[in-house]
Amino acid sequence: AVEVPLSMIPLVGGVSFGDFRAIAKETGVNIYLPSILPELAQNFKRHNLDNIYLSGLEAQVLLAKKFLLGIVEKRRDEVFYKNIDILKFKKDSILLNFKDDISSIMCKYGVFVQLPPLGADESTIHFQGNTSELVERAIVDFTTLTNEIFLTNVWFHKDTSSNGHFDPADLNVNAGELYDLVSRISIASNVSIYVNKDAASFEFWGSRDDSLKAIKQFNRYANQLYNDFKPEIEFKIELGVSYHEFISGKKNGKISKIMNNFKTSTINFEPLNEYSLLVDLKSIDFNEFLNSYEQLQNEFPSEIRFYIPEAFHRQIIGTGGSLIQSIMRKYNVFIKFSNSYDLKNNFKSPIRFDNVIIRCPSKNSSNIPLVKNELNSLLINNENTTFFNTYFKLSRNQFRLFDFNKIQQIEKKTSTFVRFPNSEPNDYALVEVLGTENHSVNATKLFINELAESYEFKITYSKKFHQIINDTNESYVEKIKVPFKILYNFEIMGIDNKTEESVPYHSIILSFLPESDLFLEDAITYLTSFLRENEFMILDRGELSNNDSIIHGSASRYTQFNQ
Repeated sequence: AVEVPLSMIPLVGGVSFGDFRAIAKETGVNIYLPSILPELAQNFKRHNLDNIYLSGLEAQVLLAKKFLLGIVEKRRDEVFYKNIDILKFKKDSILLNFKDDISSIMCKYGVFVQLPPLGADESTIHFQGNTSELVERAIVDFTTLTNEIFLTNVWFHKDTSSNGHFDPADLNVNAGELYDLVSRISIASNVSIYVNKDAASFEFWGSRDDSLKAIKQFNRYANQLYNDFKPEIEFKIELGVSYHEFISGKKNGKISKIMNNFKTSTINFEPLNEYSLLVDLKSIDFNEFLNSYEQLQNEFPSEIRFYIPEAFHRQIIGTGGSLIQSIMRKYNVFIKFSNSYDLKNNFKSPIRFDNVIIRCPSKNSSNIPLVKNELNSLLINNENTTFFNTYFKLSRNQFRLFDFNKIQQIEKKTSTFVRFPNSEPNDYALVEVLGTENHSVNATKLFINELAESYEFKITYSKKFHQIINDTNESYVEKIKVPFKILYNFEIMGIDNKTEESVPYHSIILSFLPESDLFLEDAITYLTSFLRENEFMILDRGELSNNDSIIHGSASRYTQFNQ
């Protein structure tokens, strides 16, 4: 077991838990995590949830433990915190209905989310992540969940008022019949309903569709329940603060139009917290309420977020924004590009962050896939016509030793895009670098400078090679792989090769960063001894040049043509 505080587990796992996946693949161990959202009830008896369990070969477990503890130490120095307050009934509803979604948010962003227990009066939600950007993105996704929960109030008043005050309508059935009917409405529409019999009021919450279903049920049975009544319906809809102007329109034009169409309905905006506001829709007529809500809903935002390499943004946007403006007008959508150059990567796996938003009113949501397809077509067209490529070979060893933050740094410096593998290759990956003019050549040279150096042992062909040089061979793991990694920070891999005369042989590749260069002679001595102990014949050995990993593509032809 590795002791890691529960609140640190998502941070250690990284975005999409990529570091957990990378460690499991690199070491061959199984990683078992505790429940990261365990406290559902106030009387929950907390077991020890601060342990991550590992299983596998003893030496591999030791290596995985070293990796995890190393990440814990680094993450402790870069923790960002943020709290938001939400409505109590929404907190309880999320615990009851959206537990898996909360766990998904933690995994997606590597951010810990803590909710007060079910039924607790406190409704402050705590967020903890590696960067402020990841915390903000997790909060936005979380508030999207709270937006799915609607609060509705229905009152039944007498048709006449006294001194401007409406008294509760007279109940037409006994209390038992009222509660029975309300129970049936609750079950049929899947909403939770609170009844105040004396005030003739009903409060309920649920999803949008379920809440509307319940409102229609109350409209249907209202005449059975009360005599000479006037209804009042209030619907509270939570939305992101950034959508306020989008929904209301210029000078509140969209809202004014809806209220002019339905004279008994009013729409107001109320602040809720830093991230959300409440849209308060009220009406004194069931049918007008449903019709006004339908029109209001048409103005709610629909959006998608996805990734387009920053190197292509300028060409897609066009001179002075001409291309993107024409697309927005054509489809009546809003498109926003941002850059993710400065966002941090995981320690052991690269990630790409969404940097394009397409947003439009719900009534136009069918246009969103069309817009995305058009943007992707522009990307492909630019890639085929104005971008040129260069390649380099990346070994599994070099992937494991690479600082993934260098990807965005080099891309930003050279205005290029590199198709870096998302996970380690089995042996080698061919990495494509794209850029205008000869920028991909310059970027490739910068990448080559960041790659670990390598040293090769050439071994005569042997049928037992892959049985010995294998991560499941305990002797190899305990004597070579794990000690080399822990003591020297060396990576090692065995592959099959052929000479120019097609004579097969095996290669053992040692890879290391410059600061580990002083351990190379020790590593050579130990590996030579191990190979002789297992009766392998060494044909040759020597350093490999990373410059030999460059493979010229269309960018070299562009350079030659323009010389």
